[in-house]
Amino acid sequence: MSSIAGPGANLARMAGGKILRPGPALIQAARPLASPKRAEGVYPFQWNYPGPNSRMAMPNGSVAIPQIVAPATSATAEILPNGGYQVPEGYRLVLTDILLGAFAADWMPGSGQLSFTVVVVYSTGPRNVEFLQNITYPLGFQGYPFPLRGRLEFAPLDVLQVMLTNTGIPTPAASDYAYAALNGFTYPTTESA
Repeated sequence: MSSIAGPGANLARMAGGKILRPGPALIQAARPLASPKRAEGVYPFQWNYPGPNSRMAMPNGSVAIPQIVAPATSATAEILPNGGYQVPEGYRLVLTDILLGAFAADWMPGSGQLSFTVVVVYSTGPRNVEFLQNITYPLGFQGYPFPLRGRLEFAPLDVLQVMLTNTGIPTPAASDYAYAALNGFTYPTTESA
């Protein structure tokens, strides 16, 4: 009659009857792997403060306010040039400040005539950035961008675009334009938390 051996007995038989038990030295050696400090990465809090390998990023641009052509009720234009700002491969982008505005004689900030939306394009498609969509008033003013509090971070190869939508100025003057600047920094993904 044979007895059914459990997993422990099978392991003991495979080890030749010797079970290795971790001693105090092995436990001490593994302790740094379990430390919460290990999860912080090489440079802790990289998303709040530029680290030693970070690079400044300030994608910006301006565009003439698009004319609304009948029968359309709105017109859209992309403010950042060349399809937007692409986060470099191997880096993450931390957005710290933003500057959005327009110079137009007929524009009343907050009226809804012009609105700004920051869009991020992933490999799966575009999505509006939280809290930065359909903004009808300027953020910041010349020389002083609006600070963004908290962690607003983008992955490698994400593309950031700033879209302007004109719904209330049918024929803008030739000198009317909108502008945007995204201020922040990039850092290597190997230093991320």
